[in-house]
Amino acid sequence: MKSLGQKLAFLWYRGERIKNKAPIGNRWNNCFRQIKVSDDGVIEDAKFKTYGCGSAIASSSLLTEWVKGKTLTEASLIKNTDIAEELALPPVKIHCSVLAEDAISAAIEDYKAKNKK
Repeated sequence: MKSLGQKLAFLWYRGERIKNKAPIGNRWNNCFRQIKVSDDGVIEDAKFKTYGCGSAIASSSLLTEWVKGKTLTEASLIKNTDIAEELALPPVKIHCSVLAEDAISAAIEDYKAKNKK
């Protein structure tokens, strides 16, 4: 059985390189993402902490609901355009949905790198 540390992928982004991870975010938004993955590769839980505007928070919140119960592959197929369309984000707020997509993609990559079989 995997330890709790092996089942969780933590990523902290503050618009700078931390622990050899590429930055996710920009000067307006920062994002923290946590996913819990079952032994069969299904996302059991997802949490976020976003510092930014309401559109950034809504994008992250929606994405955490969408990825629960999906496999890592299915979750990685969710695109920022899906989020922007669901939330009816105006063009000036599209970067908020990009932040959410980038953060979950990085969390999935981080999980896969730490749990190679």
